[in-house]
Amino acid sequence: IRKRDKNRCVLCGKLTSTVHEIVPKSHGGKRSEKIFREDNMACLCVHHHMELHFSAEPGIRKIMTLQILTKLSQRYNYKYERIEK
Repeated sequence: IRKRDKNRCVLCGKLTSTVHEIVPKSHGGKRSEKIFREDNMACLCVHHHMELHFSAEPGIRKIMTLQILTKLSQRYNYKYERIEK
């Protein structure tokens, strides 16, 4: 994933070493099927990763997840079942 994203945050382009699971096991991902798939992971900078997980703003996780999915879809031609805006 780091190689694919060139160690850059998919949202802002900053150098990073953090890899984020888009759909974690705790939210319905299955470890063997979904979690470690390339299209379920993305590099995020520490700022965006922390904001995604710990923001007090309602709905920020959904908004940022949609932004990540859109970027991955555009860059790598990944197909997602449903991207809601």
